[in-house]
Amino acid sequence: METKDLTTSEPNEDFPNQKRWEGLARGQILSSTVNKLNNAIRLIDQKAQVMLVINSITIPIGLSWIQKDQFLLGAIGVIFTAMWTMFFSIVAIYPRSRTMKKIKDHKPNRSNLLHWGDIWSMSEDEYLEKIRPVVNDVTLLTEACLKDIYDISRNVLRHKFFWIRFTYYSFFLGNATAILLASYEFYKQ
Repeated sequence: METKDLTTSEPNEDFPNQKRWEGLARGQILSSTVNKLNNAIRLIDQKAQVMLVINSITIPIGLSWIQKDQFLLGAIGVIFTAMWTMFFSIVAIYPRSRTMKKIKDHKPNRSNLLHWGDIWSMSEDEYLEKIRPVVNDVTLLTEACLKDIYDISRNVLRHKFFWIRFTYYSFFLGNATAILLASYEFYKQ
């Protein structure tokens, strides 16, 4: 038995509602892409939260080692590493928002009507006036979804991935340096 592809753009007399299937497939792809990006954001936030917990435990341990002369440099290194790593983790978690200057500089066709960063500066009436034509036109709605995907990728995920990567590098290099300093002090005595 031969199956027919319901998503092709060729006319098909067996399936008069074929255009509906194309729209459904497009909507599912866009929806799954947005969900994938939101899951990536959630994963980065969870990693940053884990780093906050680990480093909040590390600071009291480092403070208890300060009293021991042979571990003084290592303890100071651990404490500073934990503080910097916690700072970078908070930066990774914190949402990046647009400034009013950037919003005013936005070209009307470049604003993302599906992203809170562009919505929060508008009044309700202004937002509804701009979103109604988009919601009522499939092409404009698809374009708005694609802008949202681009916006999430470029302005949210790129920022978060940079800072979580920097957090992990700082954590590793800072603690490796602290261990080397503690080892040096320990073997020096």
